[in-house]
Amino acid sequence: VTCHEHFNLNTNQSLHSCNMISKNAFLFLILHSLSSEVLSRRSILKIENDRRTAFLVEPFCFAEGGYLDLQVQDFVLKSAGKEVQPTSVGFLVRHVDGSAYATANVGDMAVGHDCLLKTEPDDGVPHREYMVPLTPGASNFSLVIETAGAGMYAVLYANCDLGTAASFSLAVTLMNRGGVFLSAGDIPLPATYALLGASFLLAAGVWIAVVRAHRTTAHAIHALMAVLCLVKAAAVLLEAARLDAIRTTGEGHGWTPAYYVFAFVKGIMTFGVILLLGTGWSFIKPFLADRDKRILLVVLPLQVVVNTAMVVV
Repeated sequence: VTCHEHFNLNTNQSLHSCNMISKNAFLFLILHSLSSEVLSRRSILKIENDRRTAFLVEPFCFAEGGYLDLQVQDFVLKSAGKEVQPTSVGFLVRHVDGSAYATANVGDMAVGHDCLLKTEPDDGVPHREYMVPLTPGASNFSLVIETAGAGMYAVLYANCDLGTAASFSLAVTLMNRGGVFLSAGDIPLPATYALLGASFLLAAGVWIAVVRAHRTTAHAIHALMAVLCLVKAAAVLLEAARLDAIRTTGEGHGWTPAYYVFAFVKGIMTFGVILLLGTGWSFIKPFLADRDKRILLVVLPLQVVVNTAMVVV
């Protein structure tokens, strides 16, 4: 029996189990990587010849004393290439049960339901809402949230003048009391992410110390896991800095691209490390079988696509 045959005989059952782990890990990571979060509290939108009947501009959770400001410039409505006077075009600021509920309102209108500016949700619940009709030129709207009105609000755009296309520039400012541009439920996030980032750094330090203390029995996968932990810590700390910048200024500034770069690397490394663990690389076998290589060649490009979509969308 050669060394290679002896290795296969002793590890056949282990490799079968590892392959099952790899499949389960692959499914878990696909589901995990699809989750994302969007935070934007001071936005400027430029709309050109938009024929949509409705779209959701931004959901935001206001506490008492929150402030909302809409400024529309250069509004023009055209039909068949000619400017027309709007009759039912504008924005709706609606107190809703959640951002998903607001999206459902837009979806109802998109499939031909009544005009969003003229109807309330058919759920038997009274809704606090404010209509902002648009007129040619400029329109402004400001709102201070009182105690009784605290909660989730959605800024919705609706064009009930069928067959028309709208063009305008929209500046939206959403903030809570004290100049905090984070949604009420997101205010603790910067401190939470900072604490988690410090925890990952501590875990990485402990892991590196243990690997160095047992370097004679450590494998390459252990070093790769240490790098992954450091990258994860960097991504979480950058997210904390990004959220803190949004909290104080309404924009992520340079922290946003830095966060997405590390989140991109972290996502790919997480996939890679778990798949390598599933195949038994480094600690069970020092090589990758052809099947393992094919899995990596399929999974890693898909992860690149997912992370790219997360940044672009």
